[in-house]
This record gives sequence, C-alpha cells and structure tokens, in this order.
Amino acid sequence: EDTEIWSALPQDLRARVLTMRNVLRSSIVGKGSKISGIFFATGGEFLAIFSETICDQKERLAEARQRHDEVISDRKQEWAARVQRRGRWFDASEEASRAFIYGPDVLYAREKIDKQALRLKTLQTFYDEQKAIFSGMADGQGWHTATVLS
Repeated sequence: EDTEIWSALPQDLRARVLTMRNVLRSSIVGKGSKISGIFFATGGEFLAIFSETICDQKERLAEARQRHDEVISDRKQEWAARVQRRGRWFDASEEASRAFIYGPDVLYAREKIDKQALRLKTLQTFYDEQKAIFSGMADGQGWHTATVLS
C-alpha cells in the first residue's frame, strides 16, 4: 500500500521528501553540539542553523591554524636559543632544525587541520546544494516542525 502511494507521488515531490529524510538523518547539523535535538519549522530556519554550524567550524579551523603557527614560531625561537647555548658538538644542521621544529606532533596536527579544511569544504558544498534545493520552496510550504536527534 505504501509503495503504491509513493509511486503515485510526482517525481519532484518524491525528490523533496527524500531530501528531507536525508536532512533529518544527517549528522551534519548539530554534530558535536550539546543539545539533544534541533528544531526547525522552515527551510530558511534549517539553512540558518546549517550556516551557523559552518561558521562555528570555520572559527575552530582558524583557531587551529593560528595555534599551529604559534607552535612553529615558538619552536623556531627555542631552536635558535638552543643553538646559541650549545657548543660546537651540537647538531645545528638544517635537517636537525626541521626535525625539531616540524616534529611528529606538528605534522600530525597539520594532517588533522588539512582533513578538517577538506571536511569544511565538503560541508560548504552540501550547504550550497541544500540552499539551491530549498530556495524554490517558500517558507512554510511543505515544511513541518521537525526534530533531528543527535
């Protein structure tokens, strides 16, 4: 019976229903938040929540990049101080300098930052697609209050 009803729906409506189902199942909106659910009543409200999530992620990424740069700067200063304090026996080669400044922890952080930047780019692309999909829908048209459980 449900299959017959689904088949009878216009293709455009089925596409919108599937999109909404995917939105409701998505962990993108509200991921990492401390709230137990997200409520939205209109497409504009959903997009606003989504946009705020992207802004938060951009801020976190910028902070991570800034902290990463600070760590590298601190290590460069510490390296310069070590070179001055140590005698001729100290390995002050370019290779030793790179190993100290850009050690495994700095490289690991760089990988995580790059992955987060890629995730953010994907999130932005998904948001732009959703914005295009929902722009044709007037607020209130085809929308009901929904809850997305995290």
